[in-house]
Amino acid sequence: MSHGSPAAHWSLPQVCHNGTLAFPVRLDMPASLRPLPLAPWRRLAAAALALPLFAQFVGLSLVCRCGGCPTSKAWGVDANAGRPACCHGDEETTATAAAPACAPTASAKNKAADKAAALCGVATTVKAGQEFSAEVLVTQVADGPAVPGLSFTVKFIHVGMGHGGSKVPMVEEAGGGLYKVTALKPSMAGNWRMTLTAGADAFAFDFKVN
Repeated sequence: MSHGSPAAHWSLPQVCHNGTLAFPVRLDMPASLRPLPLAPWRRLAAAALALPLFAQFVGLSLVCRCGGCPTSKAWGVDANAGRPACCHGDEETTATAAAPACAPTASAKNKAADKAAALCGVATTVKAGQEFSAEVLVTQVADGPAVPGLSFTVKFIHVGMGHGGSKVPMVEEAGGGLYKVTALKPSMAGNWRMTLTAGADAFAFDFKVN
């Protein structure tokens, strides 16, 4: 005895947390699994009871889109099932970038002592006439996170005589609280000082030039 077409189709909407409906998910049930005709109210009751079991039986998995809403547990399906790693609740999250690595060779604090700067991986003894660059990592002293977005100016002068080097130094932000200073070229032997200034924040590093 035939009961209609070979397969039946249902479209189940996803239910967002705010009560709106997302795109439907279509389920195809083979004719062999279709129930016999029932009264309308009995059909509704049977569907409500059978849907969770049917979803588990066919391995139903609903995948959420990043920034979209997960499926509602009201349908008997785990809202976290099959979700991409980028989905967290109803919002797309971004990972926080780690601070750049820095092997400090010298350190300094600002006048307020709420920020620290580390000279990264450059020797503090150089030769006269030698051009070099330096990287400085700025962090909060209290808890250590990097401080990006500072607009530094830089000076590189002979401490005893007050003049600069053979080139005009420049500084630019390299990202993640790291700042790169280039065109450092002491013109003669002696003690030299590189000073980075951004508003009330100033950090000074001394170099021995032979």
